[in-house]
Amino acid sequence: MEKTQIAKVEASVARFTKWLDRYGETSYDHQSFYASKFGRAAKAFYYRKPLFGTLAVAPMVFSEAFLPSARRLFWKRQRLPIADAHYAMGYAFLAQMHSGGEYHQRAVHFLEVLKETRCRGYEDYCWGYPFHWETRTGTFMEGTPLITTVPYVYEAFAQVYALDKDPKWLPIADAAFFVDSARPQAQQRFRWDSGLNLTLPDRSEYFWPRADGAGPLRNSQDACSRTLEISYLLNTVTGIAGDFCTALHPVEANFLHNSAG
Repeated sequence: MEKTQIAKVEASVARFTKWLDRYGETSYDHQSFYASKFGRAAKAFYYRKPLFGTLAVAPMVFSEAFLPSARRLFWKRQRLPIADAHYAMGYAFLAQMHSGGEYHQRAVHFLEVLKETRCRGYEDYCWGYPFHWETRTGTFMEGTPLITTVPYVYEAFAQVYALDKDPKWLPIADAAFFVDSARPQAQQRFRWDSGLNLTLPDRSEYFWPRADGAGPLRNSQDACSRTLEISYLLNTVTGIAGDFCTALHPVEANFLHNSAG
């Protein structure tokens, strides 16, 4: 890279660090739009009823796309482990280029912050969202370790360790490999599946496999014009252990003589 390009990059980084000093270390996440009770309720409604739920989440979707500064209307500024981890890595890179000094101290500062903002209630260090996160399968409560967060924090501790060789960073970095899974939650689900006018039901063996081996079935005598079925999932939880059972009830199936594949 030419010296002029290096100078431009360094100037950009310097402007960013000054901005960070002015703005502060707390901020918003793209999920901040849905972090409040109203936001989570709207998102959950959208997952249950996409057609009508679109109206409920439309203000958040529009704001995220065209007015991101509106996050302050939906949620509060917080420390985000992903952000702190990236700040730590960024300052570690700068410390590596400029032989430590102030940049190394800033990197260590963010590691200390991450130590204080870990998820509580777990033996090893782990991190997640600082708010409740609504998903298709339910709510991940604040302080639940997330695979979308922990790896970034691991890289931050590992990178600073590579810089200063301080042994106190290694156990925390290694804790990323021993994170407990998310606690299961009791739930139940009904599901309706249907297929209409299926003249090639054994295509890719999605509905059923061929009887005499793998692969598409040629010259089949059975082809399905319609199939309807209902399934029921029950997930039970006691403490940190869980179990589930699934019941499948075929409602209707009509067969035609046709060829598939």
